[in-house]
Amino acid sequence: MIKNIVFDFGGVLCDLDFEHCMKTFEGIGLKRHLLKDDVICTGIFQQFNMGTITEREFLNGLRQFENTSNPPSDKQLLDAWNSLLLSIPPQRFEALKKLYPHYSLYLLSNVNVSHWEYSVKHLWNYEGTSFLSHFKKIFLSYEMHKEKPNADIFEEVIKVADILPEESLFVDDRADNTTTAERVGFHTLQALGDEWINKLVGKKKLE
Repeated sequence: MIKNIVFDFGGVLCDLDFEHCMKTFEGIGLKRHLLKDDVICTGIFQQFNMGTITEREFLNGLRQFENTSNPPSDKQLLDAWNSLLLSIPPQRFEALKKLYPHYSLYLLSNVNVSHWEYSVKHLWNYEGTSFLSHFKKIFLSYEMHKEKPNADIFEEVIKVADILPEESLFVDDRADNTTTAERVGFHTLQALGDEWINKLVGKKKLE
């Protein structure tokens, strides 16, 4: 019997647009050809998500990609970086609202402080309420200094939340993350679009 649901943030609850982000970076003078998807999962981007560098160090690091005689300001760089985050669509808030009375909900995200603070300010409010209160606990990579898909981040969630993985469902859009979660003992669901809503909402209790 599933008692807990652990949600990923970006790609499951919040829509992301890497192409828009890259075009925005290019528009303020960064070298587009260097900013590929695999690049923003490594180097300073990974360090920022794990909280091992500050926002100031991250912004300074972005300047290695500059290709302009008119360097962008810190605000331009930060706005371009935050443009990766689009929105949390209403149907996902409604799904959380329906799941909340029946399960303990948790959030586990590979996220940096800039994106998280932006989301708290601009994305999490729905119908006048911050939906962050629907989560029993929130686990953020930049605070934990760990990241998915490494097993240690899942092990810390199990320990701190005091949950049993065999009673818990982990929902993520990336197969490498769900693979590790399964290895640690979680039930898993790889979320593609909104199909997780149809699979989770409306059932009295997940088996």
